[in-house]
Amino acid sequence: MNRPETDLSITGQVEQFAQVIPNFLNLRGEPGEAVSQEVVITPAPKYPFSITGAKPEHPEKLKVKLIKNHPAAGAWTLRVTNLEKNPGTYSTAVLLNTNNKARPEMKVRVVGRFIEHQTPVPFPPPAGAQPPVRPAPVQPAPPKAPASRQNT
Repeated sequence: MNRPETDLSITGQVEQFAQVIPNFLNLRGEPGEAVSQEVVITPAPKYPFSITGAKPEHPEKLKVKLIKNHPAAGAWTLRVTNLEKNPGTYSTAVLLNTNNKARPEMKVRVVGRFIEHQTPVPFPPPAGAQPPVRPAPVQPAPPKAPASRQNT
């Protein structure tokens, strides 16, 4: 089948709606551990907004708390805490509702990686293997007797 192709170039200026630091959260720990991280969201001066709600896409995995911490700048802190009890990795997001019509909803991405800590277990020797031979400890040589002087 012959399909015509067309190249399309679009140019323009991308304006930042908000500054999000860090741009995503990376939760790591052991399963069931209540690991928390925070992200700070600051509206761009051209697009002022308030965050009217925060809701995790998977509420069984995350707990969220929204704090307005810099009233003059309009900045918000979002604290995200792991609730997942099982080992594994997940990727989800927190949905933020704003009162700005240009962008009524934002997402903050969250990645969780929870692995059980395991102490290394030495492998048993193969059947019939001889135990390793360890050299005998080296004993220090006895001190030499001082040379005797003879008077002549």
